[in-house]
Parts: sequence; structure tokens; C-alpha cells
Amino acid sequence: MSLVTVIIPMHNDQRTIAAALGSVLAQSISHWQIVVADDGSTDESHAIVAEIARRDSRVGLVRQSNQGAAAARNLGLRYAMGRTSISWMPMTGSCPGGSSCWCRRRS
Repeated sequence: MSLVTVIIPMHNDQRTIAAALGSVLAQSISHWQIVVADDGSTDESHAIVAEIARRDSRVGLVRQSNQGAAAARNLGLRYAMGRTSISWMPMTGSCPGGSSCWCRRRS
């Protein structure tokens, strides 16, 4: 099975990021990695993800100054090791309707 990378752009999402990560951690497949791309958060979201990453090596955390969700997704893609990358913004309120997802398959 090919590795799947889930990219989660994050900016000041301390109220929802643990649940978002928990949703991926609860999946029945286990051959995945998460790259959380912190877009300059000033709340506790970075510390929350860092603690989860400390406990599960499949979770990675990268950080940049605040440049917007698109730049954060692109940062996450640079660290993606999977053949398939999923950019996911669950429960962050970043998108109309609360979530969106897009996939990119590497050639």
C-alpha cells in the first residue's frame, strides 16, 4: 500500500486541531503521515500538535510566518513523503461549510 500524506494547514486552531488529528489517527488504515503546516499561529495550537507529534512519529509539524492557507498547504507539500497527498482543513472554519479536501497524486 502506498503512503498517503494528509496535509493540514493550521492558523490559531487550538479549539479544533486535536479533533482534526484524532480523526486521522482513528482511520483503519495506518500507512499515512500527517504534515501540519502551522501558518504563524499565536495561540496554543502549535504546542498541541507538537505534543501529539511527540507521541506519534507519523505526525509532523512545520512552521512558517503567517502567509495564508495556500502558502501553508504548499509548505506541507514540500514535506509530504506519500505518493498521494491530501490537503484537508477539517473543522477549522477556514472554508465555507467547515471543511474541504483535495487530492494530488504524484507521478
